[in-house]
Amino acid sequence: MTTTHSESTSPDPLVWSSTDGFGAAAERLRAASSAAVVSHVRPDGDAIGSVLALGRTLELLGARVGYFNPDGCPNSFRFMPGADRVAADQPDPLEYELVISVDTAAADRMGAIGRRLFDQAGSTMVIDHHVSNPGYADANLILPDHAATGQILFDLITSQRLPVDTIVNTALYVAIMTDTGGFRFQNTSAEVLQAAASLVAAGVDAGDVADHLYARTPMRQAQVIARCVDGLRSDLGGRIVSWGLSLDLKRQLGLVDDDSEGISEFLRSLDGVEAAVFFEELENGMVRVSARSRNPAIDVCAVCRQFNGGGHTLAAGARIAGDLDHAMSSFLAALAQHAQPQATSNAAADSDAESIPSR
Repeated sequence: MTTTHSESTSPDPLVWSSTDGFGAAAERLRAASSAAVVSHVRPDGDAIGSVLALGRTLELLGARVGYFNPDGCPNSFRFMPGADRVAADQPDPLEYELVISVDTAAADRMGAIGRRLFDQAGSTMVIDHHVSNPGYADANLILPDHAATGQILFDLITSQRLPVDTIVNTALYVAIMTDTGGFRFQNTSAEVLQAAASLVAAGVDAGDVADHLYARTPMRQAQVIARCVDGLRSDLGGRIVSWGLSLDLKRQLGLVDDDSEGISEFLRSLDGVEAAVFFEELENGMVRVSARSRNPAIDVCAVCRQFNGGGHTLAAGARIAGDLDHAMSSFLAALAQHAQPQATSNAAADSDAESIPSR
């Protein structure tokens, strides 16, 4: 059987787990005459921002660059300069000397375009901040202590004096801002704020970015939040809340992928909640799970790993085969058992349920 890059061709892949790897990573970037950058399915601001920032830096270094995401660029991020360059695929052969996956914890999260890119690349690299990333490329820069992949790129670019312009700076700011929840999450460190301040000093319009990201809610999104509130499920005395979005409701409201982003964060923001989970039924027979925690003792990444997912202690995700009811019952049972070990699976799933999500 032929081994592909996505299955890790290198018997001894390089793994850099500290900023000491910045010099070697920058050497690979500078040496590439052509490069492609790809991020995960259902991209967030860190994924798209990292693709744009790193891709543009490579272009400024003189490389021929491809910008990719399996779902393209969502509408909510198209205000960024250069965002129209992000493609879901390309008709020409995917011939790049170097392919870099950013903000993508597992190879299968790159989608078909990512796997094709990795399979045909001369060399591959991962730049990511997810603790669950196993390091699936030839060279892997994985720094879980960074709040966002965009923060890793900011530190890499600035420390190695790589070229930047308005596209790079804006994309880095969006990446950092979104993965810290507008600088509200616990990962908002002094270093994060210093990076953001540096980018604003370089010309990024912080007010304009915030307006595009947080003050332009489509009516469809308001409607789905209203349904979420109406069908909210509460477990373990309100410590865990969840909601499931069915395919039928998505079709009824005419939702696009962007419209369901942020629901897990909304659920986590409710007073008294320690963990929140949003379930979304997909067209392919899978259910997307987006889990959030406010309590480090409730490690949602550990629970998502039970379902072949991953992420961070306080923010993680997974995909579960089957219908919405099955996905919700099995995941919530595991989460409740993790949050309250003495509870049985049945009690975790059923004893404190106050309502059933609307379908």
